[in-house]
Amino acid sequence: MSIGNPYVVERPLSEDDPYVRRYDALVDVVQGVKRGRQVVLVYGAARMGKTSFLRQVSRELVSGFRLVWVDLMWPEAGTPQQAFAAMHSGIAEQLSHSADKEMEPAAGPSVTVLVDSLSLADLRGDAGAGFVTLWQNWLASVPQMRFVVAIEGSSEGAALFSPALASLPGIELKPFTLEETEELLVRPARGRLDYDFAAVRRMWQLTSGQPYLVQVYGHVLFSALAPSGRATVHDVEQALDAVLVAAHDMMDRMWQACTAKAQLVLALSNELLGRHGVLDVLDLRNAARRQSVELDGPDMEEALDDMLAVGVVRRLGRDSFAFSTDLFRKWLSVHKPVDRTLR
Repeated sequence: MSIGNPYVVERPLSEDDPYVRRYDALVDVVQGVKRGRQVVLVYGAARMGKTSFLRQVSRELVSGFRLVWVDLMWPEAGTPQQAFAAMHSGIAEQLSHSADKEMEPAAGPSVTVLVDSLSLADLRGDAGAGFVTLWQNWLASVPQMRFVVAIEGSSEGAALFSPALASLPGIELKPFTLEETEELLVRPARGRLDYDFAAVRRMWQLTSGQPYLVQVYGHVLFSALAPSGRATVHDVEQALDAVLVAAHDMMDRMWQACTAKAQLVLALSNELLGRHGVLDVLDLRNAARRQSVELDGPDMEEALDDMLAVGVVRRLGRDSFAFSTDLFRKWLSVHKPVDRTLR
């Protein structure tokens, strides 16, 4: 463990870092691979711990499989064929064979390919269908291969925007529970920073258990209070502005992942005072009328579906939603007021 700040905010977690194991998800993926499931998709919002989870999967499979990592960034303005070719060549390069030889069935350990950096935004509609079709056609010729693929976005978003992708087996990484949040905060700083349980609970409420944001909060509080300090609810509230500054890049990434219509609805949400992060369709329509914004029913539905897909909101009911983390709502109120967004 680092002798400095023990909270990791600049990179995915490594084997030496304290982390919270997602046992149920890990068992589901690892056992599926060992039993011959060729594809498992791992959905999760931005900074939900997908790369760290893939590393946990790799440690569980290292003794029985040949592991290949592919960082698959969708080519800018690229086609499904280009994206598939990039994945194909990445696998071949790591296995140190020509593409043709590497793709032939072979004796020996099965190959498990861990794919990172794909986004649901890249896999919508025809693009997703084309990529999945190419991939499935190829999988039939390489029965010894297994794939665990991380995708930024929600499984509900896949069902809305990419039926071909949604047809493949997958799991979704969820935010941490209160108990998991407490473990992530307390264990790395044990002996150097203590936490009142009320402080842990307040951080969990603000972050909704989003792993990266929990780490950011711990990092900010540790810098301010350690060594030999104790974090209270008052300290958590005092650190809020610093946390929003530290998490700005992540928040902006979530904002940029949304369509223009979704961004407009998010900005309008700043007008819903006293709702505590709950978004009701009727309230949003009224806010749009007050701002003289033309946003009909289909446009509103499309925007909310997009927000669900990115993972900035979660569904409460047919016409009601809530922000996935309260910190994002607070960031919006500072950086994306409706008058600035409408310019």
